[in-house]
Amino acid sequence: MILHDWRDGEFPNAERIGRETVTIPLHCGMMEADVDRVCAAIADILN
Repeated sequence: MILHDWRDGEFPNAERIGRETVTIPLHCGMMEADVDRVCAAIADILN
């Protein structure tokens, strides 16, 4: 399913940011165990 009608290269800055940005779960309702799980997952990816 295509949700847009633009082609690669039309928005080079947005495309670069999308490729280079990492987002992680972060919100005030996270418990310490949630934070530990996220940190462990990031550590696994980086190692």
